[in-house]
Amino acid sequence: MTIIIIGFMGSGKSTVGARLANRLGLRFCDSDNLFESRYGSIRDVFAFEGEDVFRQRESQILHELDWTQNFILATGGGIITRWQNMLFLRNRGRIVLLEPGFDVIQTRLRDDVTRPLWQESSDEQARLRLYQKRVMLYRRYADLIVTSGDESQIEELIVKYADF
Repeated sequence: MTIIIIGFMGSGKSTVGARLANRLGLRFCDSDNLFESRYGSIRDVFAFEGEDVFRQRESQILHELDWTQNFILATGGGIITRWQNMLFLRNRGRIVLLEPGFDVIQTRLRDDVTRPLWQESSDEQARLRLYQKRVMLYRRYADLIVTSGDESQIEELIVKYADF
């Protein structure tokens, strides 16, 4: 079974995804890493080409993945902004939402300068609005929502849910 991990930036998708793939002996893909290996830094693409170009390329990467074998996919935080992406993903695996809460996200991203939408939202209220808007979308598409726990607890919940 393919597990697709969604969630807001800084929610732990890459960390949990890599651990889970290692535990289950599956391939791990991080869509942001794949994007950057092909197009350069996400920050630069946002700055010089805009969010729309980024979203188009992000969608293209999803379609180019080898979906013939099971794997673990950590998506970019904004993958849910295009409903076409979510319909595509829904038909290819189980979607797990990591939702640690806004306070945890803020702490994790405090010194992060690599995330354009976080940096553009200069005050806490703007960041909270972005978070709340996205959480509603994440929940709409998630098969499983994990709200707390350390990486090993989260990993265990996903393994039980996916019936591995």
